[in-house]
Amino acid sequence: LCINFKSSNPNDMDGIESIGIGRFLDIKEGQIHVVGAYSPEYKFGGSGTAEDPYQISTAQDLYNLQGYVNGDGGERKFVGAHFVQTQDIDLMEYSYYVNMEYGWQPIGKSYSNPFQAYYNGNGYSVSGIFINRGEQSATGLFGMLFNAAIENLTISNSIIKGDGAVGAVAGGS
Repeated sequence: LCINFKSSNPNDMDGIESIGIGRFLDIKEGQIHVVGAYSPEYKFGGSGTAEDPYQISTAQDLYNLQGYVNGDGGERKFVGAHFVQTQDIDLMEYSYYVNMEYGWQPIGKSYSNPFQAYYNGNGYSVSGIFINRGEQSATGLFGMLFNAAIENLTISNSIIKGDGAVGAVAGGS
């Protein structure tokens, strides 16, 4: 369960903004989060243009991007959109607690659901990625890319296993 409140008063039940379902509770500043709580209504900062890219600043941002691109978000595939990372991100909780056996599902998990946008890591890093998908190809933080670019991004302290087309940043293009 993931509950986001409109106000900072968690007792104000009329102020509930959204509710989602996930697996691992994290309570911070008046919000109860479940690691792995994908929300199809999730909004990124920015507008997705080159001049005003979507802002990626948390593991939850990456998790929701993964959900949209991999088909869980309906038509929001972000084809041609621009993203910029605004700080270092640790994916350890999402890699292990969301799926302890297989770990992180790459953003753009297959040839039929590739990542088709532009991602600027802005000199920041993503760490703590665990992927154990021995029978899946195109594994990495991003899986399959098509008409996409990823730049200025460092991957550190991660374990990534797959079956062909394996990379830290991206598995294949």
